[in-house]
This record gives sequence, structure tokens and C-alpha cells, in this order.
Amino acid sequence: EFKRYHGDCLVPTKHSNRKLAKWVDRQRVQYRKLQLGEHSRITPVRKEKLEKIGFVWSAIDHKWNTKCEELKNFVMMNGHCNIPAKGNNRALRSWVN
Repeated sequence: EFKRYHGDCLVPTKHSNRKLAKWVDRQRVQYRKLQLGEHSRITPVRKEKLEKIGFVWSAIDHKWNTKCEELKNFVMMNGHCNIPAKGNNRALRSWVN
């Protein structure tokens, strides 16, 4: 439901649906454990199912990568990365600075 409504699986930790937010957080914790070689409840099947629906394991990495892509596109279109203070790219400028 969340993905259909929001278009992604980036459930905020302070989402109004607390059960969903906690569940997403637990999945991310279990995934980190898996990455560290610790005991984890994330099985390969569960991991694959979540990845098929676009589950984001690290919201921070996802947001950083998204802004990096925006910057690449800006540079391709403008030939530089000096983002003007005024205009449509205020969030990108803030991220770069």
C-alpha cells in the first residue's frame, strides 16, 4: 500500500503507521547484521522479495545517491557544478554545500 501511494518504499521512521515504520526499521537492522556476518532473520528469499518491490536498505545511502545523480545531471546540462542560489535547484545547492 505504501509504495502504491508514495511511489517508493522509503517509509519514514516517524511515519503515522508506527507498526509499518518499526517493521521497516527491523528489516534494515537485520540486513545490517547480515552484511556484518552476524545472525540475521533476513533469509535470501526475504531479501529477494523485498528487493523486488524496491525496498531501500539504507535510506541515507539512497538519498545521497539520488542527490549525486541530480548533480551529475546538472553538470551534464550546465557544464559545471556551481548551482545558483536562486531557482529550482535550492535543495541540490544545499546538498552540495
